[in-house]
Amino acid sequence: MSQQPTALEQFGRFFDGQKAYFAESEASLAARAQRESGQRHYLFCPALGEGWIDLHQFGSGIMVGRMHGQLARPLDARYQAFPDNVMLGIIVHGQARTLRQSNRLQAGGEGDVFLRHADPGPISSHIPAGHTQSSISIDVPREMLETLREQGVDISFLGRRNTYAVLQPNGQAGETIRQLGRRMQAVQTRNHLLGRLELESLSLDLLVQLLSAGGTARTVHGAGGARRWRSAVDEVVDILHAEWNQPQTIAALARRAGINECYLKTMFRERTGSTIAGYLRDLRMWHAREMVETGRKNLLQIANECGYARADKFSEAFRRVHGTSPRHFR
Repeated sequence: MSQQPTALEQFGRFFDGQKAYFAESEASLAARAQRESGQRHYLFCPALGEGWIDLHQFGSGIMVGRMHGQLARPLDARYQAFPDNVMLGIIVHGQARTLRQSNRLQAGGEGDVFLRHADPGPISSHIPAGHTQSSISIDVPREMLETLREQGVDISFLGRRNTYAVLQPNGQAGETIRQLGRRMQAVQTRNHLLGRLELESLSLDLLVQLLSAGGTARTVHGAGGARRWRSAVDEVVDILHAEWNQPQTIAALARRAGINECYLKTMFRERTGSTIAGYLRDLRMWHAREMVETGRKNLLQIANECGYARADKFSEAFRRVHGTSPRHFR
């Protein structure tokens, strides 16, 4: 029976295949050649910006990933498959959006936690340009989580297998998690055993905090307010996903959902991290990219379906979201 690849190997293959964005450092390549494969280090390619990503696999089975940099263009990545583990990702600074196979957009900002339980199917990730982006991820082996569960640790907040969510830790727990994330970002690890030991120690501290806070965390988009208002905003989100290629107005959406326009605009931003217009634009551009990649329609047809009468205006909007023209994906 062939051995399943480790999380480091699986994600390493992904980054190795993204040569337009990342290049493995010479020191990392040399370590791999000597079979010192417990870590990988990648540098941003100049067209993407200035920054780095590194991956660290520890003896406990935990893998830590770190990213830090200034993006000159948006970073769009598609992940087709994931290890059978649980990933908890913390945005230390910046923001990110993901689009699941179900075409559900999810946004997160500083201090939010992206939770992936096993393999939820293909996920597209979008990180906007123009600001510093720092994040930490911890991939936890299933065997470790099963042991914790058997020993009475409540891990029910992780949800069902093959799911994906964005969580927001509450109060002091949230601040402690953010502080640990910043400390982990600052650790120097290259050719430095003590640094790797410190990173592993901090990752265990962070994992304990995340597991302790998970039961009280709420989804970022499940904001407070009366249940009726939350339900109405959810209905508007569903309308946008179902009718993304139709003309939409705030007044019409509010009327259909039975909610005041001002409430809708305020609570929609709280739930999604975006305005209605911005959310709809991004949603249309995600669909536009899929249509461009299939090549079944020309640019003017795609532009019209996304609400643009002119292909050049559509291309400008596409570039703002994806960082390059539609022809790049042909």
